Amino acid sequence: LALALLAAAALLHPALDDADARGQLARAVRVGQDATAAVDRYYYAYGRRPDSLREAGFALADPGLAVVDARIDGDTGVLRIYPSDFALRGKAIAFTPVLAENKRVAWRCAGEDIPARLLPPACQSNQPPGTTFDHH
Repeated sequence: LALALLAAAALLHPALDDADARGQLARAVRVGQDATAAVDRYYYAYGRRPDSLREAGFALADPGLAVVDARIDGDTGVLRIYPSDFALRGKAIAFTPVLAENKRVAWRCAGEDIPARLLPPACQSNQPPGTTFDHH
């Protein structure tokens, strides 16, 4: 019986790890959405993108809980959210700004070195090109 339980646990372990990673990434995406909203407010107030998230008025509420770091590339405007989950260290969720037809900024979400099966649907690479987060 003990051997059967160990075998079952070994088979379920990857599924549990995937579920944990998906939950962690969903929380990281919410942090990313908050950060993109701060960047949007800054952009519409000053007519340019901020050089840093701090300049946009954004700071991680609880660093290390869901996200270990969040950065914006001052040249490209790409916002990267780095999950704190050990298995996801060094990987990022990238939010790329896109100027929509209505001159509003929309954000495309994608994983960088993160398997699509772990990402929320809006960030999976198989989403249609128009899938964006638009705060307006």
